[in-house]
Amino acid sequence: MKAWLVRLSRLPVYLRSFVSHARNNGAAAAVVKAYQYVSWGFGHGYGGRFRRWFKRTGMDAQPAPATEVFANASILIVGPLDLPQCRKYRVVQKLELLHGQGIDCHMSHVEDQVRVYNLMQTATHLLFYRVAASPVVEGYIAEARRLGLLLAYDIDDPIFDADTYRVNRNLETLSSAEREQLLDSADLHLEVMRQCQYQFVSTRGMAERVQAVLGLEAAIWPNVVDAETTQLAAQLEDRARSAREETVVAYMSGSRAHDRDFESVAPVLANMLARHPAVVLMLVGYVEVPAALAPYSERLRRIPFGNYHEYFAALARAELVVVPLLIDAFNACKSAIRFYEAALLGIPVVASRVGQFSEVIEPGVTGYLASNSDEWDEALTTLLADAALRHRVGEAAQAAVTARHTVQAVVPEVLPALAAMGVESVA
Repeated sequence: MKAWLVRLSRLPVYLRSFVSHARNNGAAAAVVKAYQYVSWGFGHGYGGRFRRWFKRTGMDAQPAPATEVFANASILIVGPLDLPQCRKYRVVQKLELLHGQGIDCHMSHVEDQVRVYNLMQTATHLLFYRVAASPVVEGYIAEARRLGLLLAYDIDDPIFDADTYRVNRNLETLSSAEREQLLDSADLHLEVMRQCQYQFVSTRGMAERVQAVLGLEAAIWPNVVDAETTQLAAQLEDRARSAREETVVAYMSGSRAHDRDFESVAPVLANMLARHPAVVLMLVGYVEVPAALAPYSERLRRIPFGNYHEYFAALARAELVVVPLLIDAFNACKSAIRFYEAALLGIPVVASRVGQFSEVIEPGVTGYLASNSDEWDEALTTLLADAALRHRVGEAAQAAVTARHTVQAVVPEVLPALAAMGVESVA
């Protein structure tokens, strides 16, 4: 019964896979694949059947390494694609960069065994994103080794480092069972990472964590803005500015794991609302309203978590964006995507002085950084008092992000890491 409940909970993933397969390969092929999933235990029997077929037909001998068989590299990215932001920033952006360089690449959900095993047959590299050890993953690794695929691992949060994970106070908002499950999973991520020859991370802080925990060098493949985000920004920027009727300060949350971060600036935001009666606070995504903001409930604009287009349309309504993060070892690994997104719309950002925000924001020029309540208060007061300053800082941020933090802008940074594992641009 428990197994069936798990499968039912994953029904949206199966449905998305069916629709995608039908679009790419036709309805008949999608029906065949669906039949395989149902008859083979929702794909979980596929790995065993796959290996038994090779053994029965005498084709289980060690072939020549894939990098010698195929003239050009082909990368298969496998990971949990359920979280839209993870899929976008760590998988889809990689495909955009690789395709732009003429490099063949594909992606698959880690649970889609049929797709993974079949795509591995023509791949040269298998890149795991945020994957934890499991019998399914061990089957992939065994098949990758049989085929001579090079293994790489990509991660954008220090969830493999239990000590760093434990200091993340946002875990306090989860149930004890959820918290322990997440902490216990650290070793499962480490187990897969140790079996990969190459490591990719999103920030310098992440690279330092990989070095400290695993003793391995990790290449930085940064989160950036992609073609979808750039196009959305172009469509929304002017329209949103002309339609603004309120002075909106926005807080954007993509997951439930940021409530303690937001609480850290709630008293400052309450003071801001008290001093500026024309200002409203827009809370987008998963946000629990702290007690300090309760007296201002009529000036809170709540927008639930939605798709990326809805998220970006909400962001475009803002005059100012706040990105509060507790200053700790976990957030020292964070990338500055919230700054990049706001900057593309010409919206100034005040962010905590931690992680990549400290590296990419030039204080007073492209944004503001704050380490304590006084600095938060000063930055918000300065920006809210001067519309021309907000416009000037937003424009400077937009120029900086467009020049340095797009998929195309980071190609020179990423290509050497790809070349190190035998993947050359053919563009």
